[in-house]
Amino acid sequence: LFLAAFHSMTENYFITLMQSLGGDSRHVGVALAVATVVEVPVFVFFTPLRRKLSTSLMLKIAALTFLVKAFCLLIARSILAVYATELLQATSYGLLIPAGVLYAEQSTAREDMVKGQALFTAFYALGCCCGNFLGVQLITAGGIRLLLQVGCGFAAAGTAILFAAVRTRKSRA
Repeated sequence: LFLAAFHSMTENYFITLMQSLGGDSRHVGVALAVATVVEVPVFVFFTPLRRKLSTSLMLKIAALTFLVKAFCLLIARSILAVYATELLQATSYGLLIPAGVLYAEQSTAREDMVKGQALFTAFYALGCCCGNFLGVQLITAGGIRLLLQVGCGFAAAGTAILFAAVRTRKSRA
């Protein structure tokens, strides 16, 4: 939920960040294109990747990368720095989504597998809703720097919760 809120608030209010750095919607488009180009190969090659890394390790890598991304966006002082930060999308969002679904499958009884995956998706969606709502409130109250500071807190909370909750499990596959 916290990682999704961070992701949503930063991605949906990216225009405000880019404008604060002298950019415009064209720069947002490039940044989102960079993010997409690096995350898609992770989605495509997730099956071979999961043979090399445990699901819990992939989730921890994703959470840590979200945290690093949060701090990199906070300290970014140029559009080029934001573009470079978007490269982290590969191991943040790119790993979190498929590994989260796989972890739900591996962590629940077979008869509850659909519920586990549905809960993962529901919490991610709820986090996105919270991030959207809070993002505009934060920008209105204190600007993009406040949003990025709170986003760092959300990413830290999400990472801490994930590390506390995720256990290494044997795959049924």
